[in-house]
Amino acid sequence: MASRSRGDIPDTLFNQIYPYQVALTALEVRFRFHEVEALSKQLECSRLNKSAWSWNEGYIVYCFALKAQAETFLKAFDAEWVDPKELMSRKWRSRWQRIEVGRFG
Repeated sequence: MASRSRGDIPDTLFNQIYPYQVALTALEVRFRFHEVEALSKQLECSRLNKSAWSWNEGYIVYCFALKAQAETFLKAFDAEWVDPKELMSRKWRSRWQRIEVGRFG
């Protein structure tokens, strides 16, 4: 039986409060952690430990109440828009597909 932690709001209510969601690759967050955290605090974003997987790559989803804040974050880090309904049903796919390149020989 799936349950949520006490005190956490359900995803449906969370998506109503923060309708503008932006995904950033976990690798990008790792390399630019201080910049990402500073801008997300400045823009008053909520992360609430949301994540997504697409093309075998992890994404961290940042959630905003205002569209202007989300667009600022989107432009600063070349992130992607996320539709909350697609994220809940696990149908969201990144527009970037990374191809593993190997060496021969």
